[in-house]
Amino acid sequence: MVDQLISARSSRVVAFARAFLAVFLMLSVTFGSLRYADAQHVAQIVLAAYCVYSLLIAAAVRTVQLRRHLFSAALALSVIDVVALTGLMYLTQGGQQSQSAPFFTPLIFIIVSGTVNWGSRGAIGSGLLVLLLFLPTAFLGPSILDPAPKYLLQLFLMRIGYIGTITVMLAAFAGN
Repeated sequence: MVDQLISARSSRVVAFARAFLAVFLMLSVTFGSLRYADAQHVAQIVLAAYCVYSLLIAAAVRTVQLRRHLFSAALALSVIDVVALTGLMYLTQGGQQSQSAPFFTPLIFIIVSGTVNWGSRGAIGSGLLVLLLFLPTAFLGPSILDPAPKYLLQLFLMRIGYIGTITVMLAAFAGN
C-alpha cells in the first residue's frame, strides 16, 4: 500500500486534493465573513492566486509528461503550499488562538501531502515544519500566558496535540 502512496500517482492525488482544498477555502471566504475586513480582502487575494495555481497544477497532472515533471518538482510545489497556507494564516490573523481562526486546519494538508509524496519521512518532516510555523502564533494578539482568556492556552495546546497526533499517525501508516 505504501508503494502506491509513494509513486508518480502521488502527484495526481496531491494536485487534486490541493485544488479541492483551494476551491472550498475560496468559497468559504467569498460566502463567509472573517473577523476583520482587511483579513477578508487579503484572504480573497491570496486564495484567488492559490486557487488558480492549484487548478492549473490539477490540469497539468492529467497529462503523463507533465505529471512526471510535477512529480520531480514535488518539493517546490510543497514549498508553495507552505508559503501560501501559512502566509494566509498569519496575514489574516488566523493563527491567533481564537475560536474563529479558520486557517489553522489547512495546515494539516501540508502534513498529509508530505506523507503522500515522501512516506513516513515526509510526514515527520512536514509535521515538524507545521509545528515550527505554528508555534509563533502564541505570541500574536492576546498572549496565551495572560490569565484572563484561559481558553487561548487550551486551544493552543490542543492544536499542538492535533499536529503531533496527525504527524505520528501518518508516519506510522506510511512506515508500514
